[in-house]
Amino acid sequence: MSTKASAKNAVQFGATFNALRALVTPFQDRLVIKTDQAGNYTAEIPQANAGGIASSLAFSLLITRTHVAFHFYPVYAFPDLLKNISPKLRKHMDDRTRWSFKQPDDTLFAELANLVAAGFQRYEEAGFL
Repeated sequence: MSTKASAKNAVQFGATFNALRALVTPFQDRLVIKTDQAGNYTAEIPQANAGGIASSLAFSLLITRTHVAFHFYPVYAFPDLLKNISPKLRKHMDDRTRWSFKQPDDTLFAELANLVAAGFQRYEEAGFL
């Protein structure tokens, strides 16, 4: 990849990271922030393995060489949260809890914001928060 392309990706990935990180901001006061660095953010629920869920992770965001990875773990505990996501958002899924993006997308990020809110509501209802 050329230096010019790398610089463009760095700017795009930074903007994407910041837009995705903003999705969890309304909930972060109820989470334990484990990592908060440029390009790397991880937050956990306060009680490790609360209610027997597989992980205390709630949210993770990482800039890689090729994309920005958005991990949202409530969908692992409550897979039914994914039943109504759009085909366009599903296309960005890499596995059960991770989406990859190269640039901000207002429509997809608005849909993710709704998913994040629903996921945190389910965590709360289940007593994880």
